[in-house]
Amino acid sequence: MHFPRSGLHAAIVAAVALVAPGVYGQEFAAANPLPSERTQGGVTYISGGIGHDEAIAFRQLEPNYPLGLEFISNGTSGAEFLADVNVTITDRQGNVILQTVSPGPLLFARLPEGSYKVTVAAEAGAPKERNVVIAARKHEHVVFQW
Repeated sequence: MHFPRSGLHAAIVAAVALVAPGVYGQEFAAANPLPSERTQGGVTYISGGIGHDEAIAFRQLEPNYPLGLEFISNGTSGAEFLADVNVTITDRQGNVILQTVSPGPLLFARLPEGSYKVTVAAEAGAPKERNVVIAARKHEHVVFQW
């Protein structure tokens, strides 16, 4: 089969565009492994998202967790991600089911169905609270902004 020069060029560019993201993703994952999941009580969670590449990788994981938390502040040059945020999640009875410090601007948690209160505290300002309801096959994404 003979491709005209412009057609061959387009075919090569298309092939590289399709293959490169997978190769890049594998190389990134090998060179920069994501933080491991942690478990506290009955809650499994993961936190991170520091840097552009890790944030992209983390966002791909988010659908696997019923709750996604994101921490940002209004900096002088626009929204900025926050790290080292204190996170406390309590159930309807007020029992603490997760208490941790999120080292990155994203924290994803596997919580059983139910109602929860999420309290976060960062150096950027006063503590904030949100009530969330975790339901079957539904994802909740909550942004805390200071």
